[in-house]
Amino acid sequence: MVLGGCGACVVMLSKYDPVHDKVEDFTVSSCLTLLCSIHGCAITTSEGIGNSKDGFHPIHERIAAFHASQCGFCTPGMCVAIFSALVNAEKTSKLDPPAGFSKLTVCEAEKAIAGNLCRCTGYRSIADASKSFAADVDIEDLGFNSFWKKEDSKESKIDNLPAYNRNKEVCTFPEFLKREIKDGLSMDSKISCWHSPFNVEELKDLLKALDSGKGTETKLVVGNTGVGYYKELGRYERYINLNYMPELSIFRKDSIGFQIGAAVAISKVIEALNEENHVSQQGNAVVLFETYRAAPRPLGNALAYLNAAFLAQISPYDTSDGITINHCRLAFGAYGTKHAIRARRVEEFLTGKVPSVEVLYEATKLLRSTIHPKDGTANSAYRSSLAVAFLFEFFSPFIDGTAETTDGSDKNKSKLFSKASIIGENQDPICQDKIPTLLSSGKQVIKLSKEYYPVGKPITKSGAALHASGEAVYVDDIPSPYACLYGAFIYSTEPFARVKSIKFETKEQPEGVFEVITFRDIPEAGENVGSKHIFGTEPLFGDDITQCAGQRLALVVADSQKHADVAAKLAVVDYGVEDLEPPILTVEEAVRRSSFFDVPPFLNPKQKNEHRRRKLRKHC
Repeated sequence: MVLGGCGACVVMLSKYDPVHDKVEDFTVSSCLTLLCSIHGCAITTSEGIGNSKDGFHPIHERIAAFHASQCGFCTPGMCVAIFSALVNAEKTSKLDPPAGFSKLTVCEAEKAIAGNLCRCTGYRSIADASKSFAADVDIEDLGFNSFWKKEDSKESKIDNLPAYNRNKEVCTFPEFLKREIKDGLSMDSKISCWHSPFNVEELKDLLKALDSGKGTETKLVVGNTGVGYYKELGRYERYINLNYMPELSIFRKDSIGFQIGAAVAISKVIEALNEENHVSQQGNAVVLFETYRAAPRPLGNALAYLNAAFLAQISPYDTSDGITINHCRLAFGAYGTKHAIRARRVEEFLTGKVPSVEVLYEATKLLRSTIHPKDGTANSAYRSSLAVAFLFEFFSPFIDGTAETTDGSDKNKSKLFSKASIIGENQDPICQDKIPTLLSSGKQVIKLSKEYYPVGKPITKSGAALHASGEAVYVDDIPSPYACLYGAFIYSTEPFARVKSIKFETKEQPEGVFEVITFRDIPEAGENVGSKHIFGTEPLFGDDITQCAGQRLALVVADSQKHADVAAKLAVVDYGVEDLEPPILTVEEAVRRSSFFDVPPFLNPKQKNEHRRRKLRKHC
């Protein structure tokens, strides 16, 4: 089971920093956060910022009225993400916004929900609700909601939004917790132990002491985003929390570069680097840095097919209008290797070269021949082609002339190349014009019909505010009835094979298992139907011959979900392929073997005058 990617369980964690005497507020996925790691912290949920009893927060009201909740399962996490962004925006030195708005910018509002996945509503309505708090939002760009009428003026629309008071503290950090931070937490139980060293020396002593234990597995944790994603795979006897060690929480700049502690949050690193991200306007050399990522969902939670990071120092060429590559670094990830790999031969080839079509062509050839995915890496040819494409995208602007050079006497000293954009002191790089916004833009136009009014009128969905506050009750929230049984399917691993038998790895029946149900257990009067669709019916259970990999073969019934899941994993299916044709695994193979679905008549209805058109085509 992979956890931590959807953001549905996001909560705001508040932690006191005794060194700077301030409270830090940030979001965490509660499914990844270990209980012992929040010692001395305050947790705020969506229900904590507002609810049906104490009154909903403007975030809840706007989410509901902007129609930003459908099933509502992800909505509480969205609301907490927006709330955390509002809280942290108020800590900045930005100018005070107009009444009813926050210091949040439109771009920051979009970024606030970038880590949350929604599988049914779509992001425009959620983004509109989030952006309605931004000081720089254009009210006219926001979508339909139940607050406004089409003829309302801009001022009227602002007045009709639920009032947001940025000076009102919804959640205050408890004073008594500020004293708890001085005491580290150490716990010992039958299952595992938890230690919180306060410096490197304590950590060394602790590791030495733990090494003496035979078979003891120890895990160093900060945010638990390593093993936390695979909760069922990683079980450790001892956990060591590194968050209390100041040596691992430093961020320091020196003459060589940056010193970043292992326990520094990525968000803090990004924030600090943005503050340091200034490009000299006086020199004749520019350092360019670009990152690339190809994944099924470019902006969402998905494993990348390929990552790449390129750095190049370039300067004007002395005898022409071109440029020279002084030096470069090309790094690639997701090649099946443990760490990122460098294309050092390509780097050496490009150093000192003037970019041209010929140079870039030779560089891509060299890249293909020197950097190979590790044996067994999926889609290796595709990953290699992506690497070439990324390299071409990085250097091509210096060949086609879109990156213009300037010398010291040029009037345009603000930048050396149009590609090397200068990030101002208080600007967010994600908001630059050259970088697309996180979400696509759109506008809703709905005409209300007087004949069917109020059908079509934007009306807040009943229960949407409860979705937003986290008070809505789902199946998982309902207590299990007495003597409840649980099930887990056993799936086929072969696409087209005869099922000879289904057994368990162990001689004895796994713990808690009551029964294993297959298609043979369906009563004579019953039907083996799992679902119906336009092409017919899909069986609930596969029969003697599997039709595809992943087909349901049996259902394990047990006294708990855990026992059912464990037993299903212990199932061993004996297959046979005697006298069976090879399975069809590609579209091309399906065409060759004439394996087609019959198109239902309603998907291809006969058109009027079809017979006449056929006659006309014959005479043409």
